[in-house]
Amino acid sequence: YDIISAFIKSIRGSDPDGAIYWLARMVEGGEDPAFIARRLVISAAEDIGLANPVAMLEEKDDKSTVYRSIGNAQIDYKFHFLPELRANLNLGYDVSKSKGDVIIADNSPLTYCTGNFKNGFGENSHYTQLKRNTLLDFYLNYANTFGVNYIDVMAGYSWQHFYNSTTNSYPYSAAYAEKTGEEFYKKGESYLVSFFGRHNYTLLNRYLVTFTLRNDGSSRFSPDNRWGLFPSVALAWKLNEESFLKNVNAISDLKLRLGYGVTGQQNLGNGDYPYMARYMYSKAGANYYFGDTEYSLIAPQPYDQNLKWEETTTWNVGIDYGFLNG
Repeated sequence: YDIISAFIKSIRGSDPDGAIYWLARMVEGGEDPAFIARRLVISAAEDIGLANPVAMLEEKDDKSTVYRSIGNAQIDYKFHFLPELRANLNLGYDVSKSKGDVIIADNSPLTYCTGNFKNGFGENSHYTQLKRNTLLDFYLNYANTFGVNYIDVMAGYSWQHFYNSTTNSYPYSAAYAEKTGEEFYKKGESYLVSFFGRHNYTLLNRYLVTFTLRNDGSSRFSPDNRWGLFPSVALAWKLNEESFLKNVNAISDLKLRLGYGVTGQQNLGNGDYPYMARYMYSKAGANYYFGDTEYSLIAPQPYDQNLKWEETTTWNVGIDYGFLNG
């Protein structure tokens, strides 16, 4: 039975020399040609067919246990010697831990087209996962009025850490656990650090200017492209505060707006190390044989060492209006 499985894997792995070798072994062993043909049909179904949905419900047992904790603490402090100045500290975390098992009975037909091996031996795999996200935000804010001038200035710092680790144990089944069991471990983490500031200025309660600036750094990019600078500016004019409209009671609000800004995106959906060369083990069936020994293949993953922050530039023009205090 192991020889037939090796023959099938050689075919699916595009290894003609290996297929010929194992076919000769089967013929020498007196295998029934009809049985060999039936196994070839099953092998073809692994790639072009779908698992029976009833079998997936009845023959597969997938259970997991998840523990999760989310917490947040915020402190806002106003300085007594300068009440217009305040400090804000925000701390947060999101931690989850899980474990589970996937069990498919030995010799279940379902494991010819699903699972990690696709050889009919069943499955008895175990997995664990730990996710830990932590956050620290701190900023100072000063706001005050000087005659006809109003200013609101803020400057801060942000730090985030994202961590994820998983383990997967893949024995074929309870009967083959000691003989062929494999365990894979995967860990990933990334950091996001930001320095940011904002300045609001209002003159005569009519003319408003807002300027913001962020300097964000992400470990998902190479050191040469790690940091991105993202400015924005917004202008506003309260027309209803001008002398020619101030006494028009029907107009309660009329403001013109103009804005420009650049935003950045670093979560590109391709893992924590998209700029680094990486390799991963091939899927079930994609193996190579040297003699009687089966070796898993290692395939390179796509990467781009020149990846950098994705930037979006936006212009906008608008008008705010209100009538009869509406």
